[in-house]
Amino acid sequence: AYLLALFYELGIGVQEDHEMKQKLLVQAAGLGHLGAKGEMLIEATEPSKDVPKGISFLTQAASDDDMFAQGSLGGYYLQGKYIPRNVEKGIQWMTLSAQAGNPLAIMWLNEMEKSMEGNDAE
Repeated sequence: AYLLALFYELGIGVQEDHEMKQKLLVQAAGLGHLGAKGEMLIEATEPSKDVPKGISFLTQAASDDDMFAQGSLGGYYLQGKYIPRNVEKGIQWMTLSAQAGNPLAIMWLNEMEKSMEGNDAE
């Protein structure tokens, strides 16, 4: 359910649907998925929103080798979204995620590499 929620967030193979993403996160969190619990707390509306606790859950899941939590955490660091921007940490988490087989992280790293090659040509 967690992976499918990410697909709905990004519109990969399905139409972007924030409502469906939230339903799937609730389902995955109910099954005890820490990454989903973290995403739910981060993305929730007030008064349920708790970004620090959500980042903590997401970091714990990422540290426990959850490749999708690693990718999400890497993305948050790279964007400076919800946490201070830290490109080095973002790339580290995204690389771990890609090495574990996360297709979204692999795609992101490939795009970044192409972008850097394009900048080198200028």
